Amino acid sequence: MPSSVLSGSFATYLHIQYWSGYGESLLHYDRRTDTVRTGFSLVR
Repeated sequence: MPSSVLSGSFATYLHIQYWSGYGESLLHYDRRTDTVRTGFSLVR
């Protein structure tokens, strides 16, 4: 990969998602779950 592609300016974002409820997956559609997820993204 050329270094000019990686040397551009990027904006970073942190994502936090909270899920509370039923039906998050098809295997456990009848179970209530509480889930916290985190992640980040790079946007050019």
